[in-house]
Amino acid sequence: MPLRLSLPNKAPKLAARNLLWNRYLPQGAPLLRAVPRIAIEQGFPLNISTPRENYDLLKATIHHLSRLTDLRRQAPNFLAQIAWVAQVTPAKGAKLHERLTAALLTTENT
Repeated sequence: MPLRLSLPNKAPKLAARNLLWNRYLPQGAPLLRAVPRIAIEQGFPLNISTPRENYDLLKATIHHLSRLTDLRRQAPNFLAQIAWVAQVTPAKGAKLHERLTAALLTTENT
């Protein structure tokens, strides 16, 4: 079974976790960088991926952007999330970019 490394799906959880990690284990960054190397040395295959619920939420958000009345068209603050997906899983990121382009080029109000 592959070892799966992924970020939590909620930013507040991540911020709280980072705050605790940095306060109580300031040497945590080198340990986090060492985990993938140790896993590979021990023979565990790594599967670094985007959590499914995050990817599905981004797909749904992009789908709703095809509506001209969707307010997220003016302030697309989810673009950073799409960029992160593209860095972690380039194929999924490319699909999201294609869907985003098609949604933003929509001229009909559906």
